[in-house]
Amino acid sequence: MLVSTKGIVVHRTKYSDTSLIVNIFTEQFGLRTFMVKGAFSKKSKFKYTLFSPLALLETTFDLRNSDILFLKDIHSYNHFKHIPFDIVRNSILIFYNELVYKAVYQCHEDATLFHYVEEKLLQLDMPETSLGEIHIHFIIGLLRVMGIGIVNNYSEINRHFFIQDSAFQSDYFEHEDYLSLNASQYLSCLLTEENKIAVDKPVRMELLRFLLRYMAFHISGFKISDSLLILGEVLN
Repeated sequence: MLVSTKGIVVHRTKYSDTSLIVNIFTEQFGLRTFMVKGAFSKKSKFKYTLFSPLALLETTFDLRNSDILFLKDIHSYNHFKHIPFDIVRNSILIFYNELVYKAVYQCHEDATLFHYVEEKLLQLDMPETSLGEIHIHFIIGLLRVMGIGIVNNYSEINRHFFIQDSAFQSDYFEHEDYLSLNASQYLSCLLTEENKIAVDKPVRMELLRFLLRYMAFHISGFKISDSLLILGEVLN
């Protein structure tokens, strides 16, 4: 059965001197794996440059009960205009790419998640978009659309966020599942997007590491890589 759908490239691996294995998160069919033969050939209509990180593509392929599919047609429906030429935006894109690939691993159809990632990529490519905390907001939104969002019940009593409850609580222990007072307040402000507070780099990094741990706790198969931490350190 020949089908057409939008897709976002989340991973590619060189398979041979001329071919690629590409993982594409599709709007209608979830995460799919494709063999792209001749991607490095000058005569190929499916050049490897089409499959850049988080490229937005229109795809047509034969949907069969197979682990690896083959593309019939493909083209970009939105070329990034600013991300490739901006080192900060490009670093954020790479951070997004690794997060999304780990989060949608073996993902079934999820149009809401697809549209969220698509929207945030288009936003990142806009020159007027503020980049300061955009990567942290991206994680918070990603958690929400995946159904594991954070409950913002922060108050004078519930001042510490606890991973296992996905909420703030009054108890606090010196344990990696608890967020410090400053980082908890910072998280609450990001969730409401009101009364923003100024925090230093260690607090931002604590929250980022904590959010990644939160994802690892709630998403099966999600693993925190050194590259994610290094990118997070650079972006903070």
